[in-house]
Amino acid sequence: MVSRTGRRPPLRRHRSGGSARRLVKSVFAAARLALNLVLYRLFVRPVTGISELADALSLGELSTLEFAVGGSPEIAALGRSLDRRRTSLEKALTRLGGEG
Repeated sequence: MVSRTGRRPPLRRHRSGGSARRLVKSVFAAARLALNLVLYRLFVRPVTGISELADALSLGELSTLEFAVGGSPEIAALGRSLDRRRTSLEKALTRLGGEG
């Protein structure tokens, strides 16, 4: 259809397309937020705690409290391993101190 001026009239957009697009964007934003929270709780927070414990041990702070293990099974195993390392290092230093 051509108007009297020789130009085509602008195409009309369906209003439902914009709201559907907003809905899809909202769903993806909510899913992304949920995924970020899950990843933070399962990986980031436990790894940060393990890192802080490792730093304290490397500075010789053996009286550091035991690390509360949480997160995925792999992260929990890493935490337990680091805690065993702290205990064995503490015992070794006690033995060395007792001999001298």
